[in-house]
Amino acid sequence: MTLKNPIALQKVLASIENKTLRLKTAVRSKITRPPRVIFPISFKLSVIISALIVVIIIITTAIYVRRERSRIISSMEEKAALLASQLAQSVFDTLSRNEFYISFNRDPNADTRDSLIADILINFRESSKTRDIIYIKLYDKEKTAAISEGGLSGNFPSVPLYSKELGKSREILPQFSRIGAEKDTELQYYKVFVARLLGLENTLYDLAWPVTRPGYAKALGEVHVGISQKGSNALVMATVFSNIILALSMIVTGILLSIPAAFFFTNPVAKIKNAMAAISEGNLDQELPVISRDELGVLTWNFNYMADGLREKEKMRDRFGKAVSEEIVEVMMRGAISLGGEDKSVAMLFSDIRGFTKLASYLNPAEVLEMLNEYFTVMEEIVKRNMGLVDKYVGDAMMAVFGAIDPNQDNEENACRAAVEMMCALEDFNAKRTAAGKKNLAAGIGINSGTVTAGMLGSRNRMNYTVIGDTVNMASRLCDAAATAGFSSILLSDTVYEKVRDIVKVRSGSMLLVKGKENPVHVYELLGIVNRRLGLKLKIDRIKKNGE
Repeated sequence: MTLKNPIALQKVLASIENKTLRLKTAVRSKITRPPRVIFPISFKLSVIISALIVVIIIITTAIYVRRERSRIISSMEEKAALLASQLAQSVFDTLSRNEFYISFNRDPNADTRDSLIADILINFRESSKTRDIIYIKLYDKEKTAAISEGGLSGNFPSVPLYSKELGKSREILPQFSRIGAEKDTELQYYKVFVARLLGLENTLYDLAWPVTRPGYAKALGEVHVGISQKGSNALVMATVFSNIILALSMIVTGILLSIPAAFFFTNPVAKIKNAMAAISEGNLDQELPVISRDELGVLTWNFNYMADGLREKEKMRDRFGKAVSEEIVEVMMRGAISLGGEDKSVAMLFSDIRGFTKLASYLNPAEVLEMLNEYFTVMEEIVKRNMGLVDKYVGDAMMAVFGAIDPNQDNEENACRAAVEMMCALEDFNAKRTAAGKKNLAAGIGINSGTVTAGMLGSRNRMNYTVIGDTVNMASRLCDAAATAGFSSILLSDTVYEKVRDIVKVRSGSMLLVKGKENPVHVYELLGIVNRRLGLKLKIDRIKKNGE
């Protein structure tokens, strides 16, 4: 596919570039403002710390309360077992001293015996100082309740008995709900757990202890002590309540302390955020103290380093001002350009308006400046698009360099493409001038490549980045030769042609004697170049006075 009208391609490329620029502007406008903060880091950190405190305190309190409850109940059981064993011993000793047979059978002295035992039970209960004792019962060896003492003695049914002789309880009456039974091997007593006995609101413990005669294996009877868990439950509840109050106090204290702690850790982040906002508004005089040796300290140091770099770049921009192009300033700030000068392999392009002096005589100064500014604006965009840099403008001439900023292997090709596009753009430029009733322009372009010296040139008060050397002079001479022809043309040196001969179309070379050279040099007139990306060949239409 070939392009018949190169101007159409220029318009297409310009349209694509404009659309891309608008898209970038639209995207950039969406991110000019930072996102609104809904949950600050300090709030999140405070919530996390508070949650950890709450979880730890709840778990610790639950473990402590559970252990304390077990301790209280165990203490109550041990005390009740001790009371039962002491009571059984007292009953046996009393009966032995009064020479009664501890058979609990009916005999003439039964009333006296029962009276003695009843006194023992009553006195024992009063002296035990245990309010949780519900009843005390004495059973004979037939497991018949012989004597009882307590508020439930009149209607309290027989308790399922445990003894060394039987080894297990007899019939479990319907009035009882047995939770479990076990033997305590250390204290040698048997206990039965009875729940909600006869409407009681608290669990009842019935502890049985055998009444034995020394030297006899069989029990003569059993002493049963009924103890309510009400007291121990009240003690457990008091412990739980006090621990809950303590836990709540610790939770509230932890939450109150987590708030300033969170602000302490996030305060450097807030300062960095405010300083960044100030920098984004153009205030570069921002420096934060590094007060910690952690990640926040490193972040603060990096911020100060960034702010210092921005200040240095701003000073460099102010120092060079408009005298140096933005591209040069950017590269200088990256450190890619040596201010002292260095040799570089580049391609040079010179462009000059043919017959400008005569043309300017027909125009007033304002019209001349307007025409040149419009013309150079178009040409500079083409140079930039082809990775070139406009070094300077001298009257109606423009000097561009390819490879000074970003060295690459395609300097000659980029320069040739820029030259072809410049000629195509000149045709479009003239079309607009013709439509406005103005005179057309013709231009000459010279391209040469080789080694130049690049660096800052000027006085202490004002310096410009430029390139100098024989390569530059040769390109300028080729431009002069092209501009003196009867039409717009592009002249290439032999070194340039050797690099691009496979992608260009040229008019047969000729020998040209240029200023500063003793021998004629071989030059070529560039007529067109292949667009590798689009597969097109751009052709130059010569602009003549009287035709080709």
